[in-house]
Amino acid sequence: MEIRVPFYANFQALTHVQHRHFFSYGTLDLITEKSAETYAPNLWKYKERKLVFKRGAVSSKIKSKSKIDIFYPLRLIFAQISNKFPSLYQESFLVYLYPASEVIYEIEPIK
Repeated sequence: MEIRVPFYANFQALTHVQHRHFFSYGTLDLITEKSAETYAPNLWKYKERKLVFKRGAVSSKIKSKSKIDIFYPLRLIFAQISNKFPSLYQESFLVYLYPASEVIYEIEPIK
């Protein structure tokens, strides 16, 4: 099952009418095998989870005559580093300087 949710530091998570809850990289840990909590059943396991960085406020406000996204290589490198070290990303100022747009969880039931 794939779940796409807004990342808590992104401005669109707060401005969109349909967004009632915001998520971080580890929000669903409570219901997975990664949970250390004893009161929550561990019914799911992660197949994949990742932070997604889409073209946002910073790159779209720069006026350019071409339609080429000049920040694409930077965003690609930053996404790879942030997904490799998510806790470092979330616990630093980078989370607000360059926020992810969404978190994608791919989970499956434990049988």
